[in-house]
Amino acid sequence: MLAPRARSRCIPIAFVWLLVRADALRAGVGDEAACTVSSKAGERCVVDVKALHPTQLAIGTRAVERRARDIAEKTLDQRDRLLREKRVPIVVAPGGKLYLVDRHHLVRALMLDSIDRTYATVKANLSSSDDFWGTMTRNGWVLLCDENGRGPRGPSALPESIADLKDDPYRSLAASVQDEGGFAKPKHDVLFLEFWWANFFRSRVEIGSDFEAAISKAKELALSPEACGLPGYKGSKTGCEPTARRCLP
Repeated sequence: MLAPRARSRCIPIAFVWLLVRADALRAGVGDEAACTVSSKAGERCVVDVKALHPTQLAIGTRAVERRARDIAEKTLDQRDRLLREKRVPIVVAPGGKLYLVDRHHLVRALMLDSIDRTYATVKANLSSSDDFWGTMTRNGWVLLCDENGRGPRGPSALPESIADLKDDPYRSLAASVQDEGGFAKPKHDVLFLEFWWANFFRSRVEIGSDFEAAISKAKELALSPEACGLPGYKGSKTGCEPTARRCLP
């Protein structure tokens, strides 16, 4: 039986990693074919996490470390079920590059746990596109706000590896508020949902040494009419105008 969540939060992540067998963490997943430049839209495949390129500039490090702890505590079977349920969506780019469209936090957590492969679904194959970034932008598959929520930056600002994404503390705050019931996951997936909430909190909540206090204040704001235009808002939306989803200037 897994330890209660409250107890697991008290265990330093470095010790959790040491307690889990390295060979188990590095074990392959399933028997699906590898994702390649010829993988078609809708195909399921297995991908090397280090081969994935990001479509965003930042992650919430605190949220990643919490995810890594949770994954490290799972058995091999539990982990395999999780990764099958949480397949990462990828786009094949010119030159055969594989771009991750969502679940950057999950992939970064797998890297921290030395898990080298995961299950993927091909969202699109744009390997022959002559307007790759234009297509990615029009489809909402890239977020070019930096770690302070500002932008948009150019695609050249994206790092080569998920491991090189910068820390945005407000992205971690948004994840914690969602976990605490401050806002919901919409019925229809909204890519980069937590980043829109992060930008909402950014000018309204100060993240100091007491992260729990920041969560409490942010949750209160998330449930207030001030947040009614954001996707996943749980209050009344009567007379509410959708909040524009864009980077801060």
